[in-house]
Amino acid sequence: MLLLLFLLLNLLAAVHGASVPQSIADLHGAKCLDGTSPTYDIVRNCNSDKWVLFFEGGSWCGDAASCARRVGWVYPKPADEDLIFPDTEFPPRWGKAGHFGTADLGGLMSQDPSINPDFYDWNKVFLHYCDGGSFSAGRDDPINVFTKGGAPVQMWLRGRQNFNALVAHLQTSLGLDDATEVILSGGSSGGLAVFY
Repeated sequence: MLLLLFLLLNLLAAVHGASVPQSIADLHGAKCLDGTSPTYDIVRNCNSDKWVLFFEGGSWCGDAASCARRVGWVYPKPADEDLIFPDTEFPPRWGKAGHFGTADLGGLMSQDPSINPDFYDWNKVFLHYCDGGSFSAGRDDPINVFTKGGAPVQMWLRGRQNFNALVAHLQTSLGLDDATEVILSGGSSGGLAVFY
């Protein structure tokens, strides 16, 4: 029992979430819908030069209104009688830029050799989905949207730039540049990102 607890604590210590440093995000023009840097979870095995990059899934947003709703904003500007005061807190209740929870590290991402005998000891990166377009959008200019209280904010559609910044950060700071094998995988709309 003590060994199981030790292994569980070790796994939890190895899995951590992080944001792409702002300097790298800026260099690549990376921004989540809300303008923040893209984020990821990583399980790092410094003894391995093999990597799994997993694109988080989630639904697409099909227009400015549905993308704005992902981060608790509205489009177009609400009529005065529809304004909500005080403004909704940011980030909204479901998390940053439409991210709905923590990484599911099961299956291909599992560290358990009985569940994942082929890849359990690989480095694993869970790329958080924060653009609403399968990491594929590349719009230069923001879209002007509004908080539920009517305050103007800018929304960004920069999924491809987010991916580029994530990979650049992994290469320059975490050892992806020394990889001998890399698997790109994903779920739902994240699976579609593998084809881009």
